[in-house]
Amino acid sequence: PIPHLVRNKNWKWYLTPWDGAVVYLMTAVPGKSCKSHTKETLDQYIEWLAAIHSWGEQYPHDNRGSLATWNAKWEERHELLKTLEPFDLLDQDLITRAIQEIEALGLQTFTTVIVHGDARLCHALYEGEKFSGFIDFDQSTQGERWMDLCYGLISGPEPHSGSQLTLKQVQYALRHYHEWLKIPPDERAALKACFAYAGLETLSELALFHQRGVLAIEEIRRTEGLLMGIMNTKELL
Repeated sequence: PIPHLVRNKNWKWYLTPWDGAVVYLMTAVPGKSCKSHTKETLDQYIEWLAAIHSWGEQYPHDNRGSLATWNAKWEERHELLKTLEPFDLLDQDLITRAIQEIEALGLQTFTTVIVHGDARLCHALYEGEKFSGFIDFDQSTQGERWMDLCYGLISGPEPHSGSQLTLKQVQYALRHYHEWLKIPPDERAALKACFAYAGLETLSELALFHQRGVLAIEEIRRTEGLLMGIMNTKELL
């Protein structure tokens, strides 16, 4: 389910970058994203995400991705807030609540693993209900697992769509992941703040697409509803 990277003529794992971008050549993955997740389809997504994280820190290919960590995101929290300011349509009480969670966590260092880097549900492909693979590994790098879990579980089935899962599904997915690959206590305690960051960044992107007329307001409200549910939950795992 993980596409093989193909070397180019220079025997490198990536094409010559332009404008700072890196393009990987990969084998094709059949299937399409799942529009409505069942327990079985969600299990497969989580199990393969855990499999990627279980590689540890040793990336199997040449890699130019940046380090994906909470501290790097936390240092950019004020910039994140600025991206949200133009959008009055967003739930301002929710934004305040999420920012408080982020500020309260402060700087933290978590276990580093290999992360997909963009493990949104739209990048998990299925043939029927059978998981066929992940795509878009161009942001894979050494990082912290919350980057995949939180951004993935709060995402939608299309690149520009609102959250797909319910709060119960998110909690189930976290428990299932924990069964496959244990999440240390410090990372479990930080999950709400990590979801807060992922949720706000997702809402900023969705609001921009709504402003451009390519996204319905209902997509934003669904994501806000999930994030509020997460914020109101005492323990996610």
